[in-house]
Amino acid sequence: MNINFQFSSQIQLDQVYFAPRNSNFGEDIDVEIRVSISSVLQNGHQWVLSFEKIDKQEKLVIGNFATVAAGVGAYRAAIRTALPHDFQSRFVAENRVVGFITLEGVYSGQVFLKRSWKVKKIIQQGANRSLDTVKKIIDTRKSSIERNSIQWSAESEGGQINPFMT
Repeated sequence: MNINFQFSSQIQLDQVYFAPRNSNFGEDIDVEIRVSISSVLQNGHQWVLSFEKIDKQEKLVIGNFATVAAGVGAYRAAIRTALPHDFQSRFVAENRVVGFITLEGVYSGQVFLKRSWKVKKIIQQGANRSLDTVKKIIDTRKSSIERNSIQWSAESEGGQINPFMT
C-alpha cells in the first residue's frame, strides 16, 4: 500500500532554551526545544527529535512524541531533557557549529520526513565565564546578542524550511 504524504512543509524550530544546572563547567545542562509542525494530515505519525554532535557519530535522542489529531492542523511539541556535560564543555570557539538538531517523521517504521538545524554556540566575550550566564530563552527570530553572554542559535540545514520565519 502506497501512502502519499502531502505536507505543506511548515516545520519550525521555535525556541532553544539551555539552562545550566549550576555554574560549574563539566556539569550537565538542561535543554528545552520547541518545535512546531503544521499540516499534519494523518494519525499515527511518530516524531523523533535528536541531537548529533558534529565531532562524533553519536546521536542523542532528545524525545519521541506522536501526532494524535487527524486533519490539517498544527502540532507543537516542547521537549525537555538533559545533555551530557561534554556537549558544552569543549566548544568555546565563537560562532562555531557544535551539532545538529534533527526532527524525523516516522510512519509504519519508515522515515518520511527529516529536517535538521545547525546548532551554533555564539560567544561574544568571556568564553571562560561560567554557564550561569545562560539563563534566558533564545528566540531564533531575534538576532541580538547580549554583551558578555553565551548564547545559542539554530539555522535550517538544507531544504526550503526556514526556522526563522514568522
